Amino acid sequence: QPIRIMIDDIQVFKPEGHVNKFQLDENVGVQMKYPTFESLSINNQNSDEFEQLIEMISSSIDMIYDKEQVYDINDVPKEEVREFICSMNQKQLAMIQTFFETMPVLKHEVKYKCSKCGSDEVVEVTGFQNFFS
Repeated sequence: QPIRIMIDDIQVFKPEGHVNKFQLDENVGVQMKYPTFESLSINNQNSDEFEQLIEMISSSIDMIYDKEQVYDINDVPKEEVREFICSMNQKQLAMIQTFFETMPVLKHEVKYKCSKCGSDEVVEVTGFQNFFS
């Protein structure tokens, strides 16, 4: 049977060590923004997984900066952003991956009594899609 959860009880969990701004090398850094629901659900049938990944990363970069200037991603042509992402080495891409893996997430423990055996149970519900599906 369905369990009701008060929306005010749902908390945002921010993993320790999560950062959204980091240096890719000694000269260049990026500040990320959290992806929107639309950017997470990118599913263009005309592009492969790699292209979808590039699109998700590019839609999550907020700004790129170096020692002299800050570049708002909205002022940079899309093709240049794509080239910037494709030029990243494995270590830099791992930083981007860590950003996505440690993003804050909705989390709530649901306590209930099993209707069959009567024991007290706890289920952890995480992720936006599990609360609003």
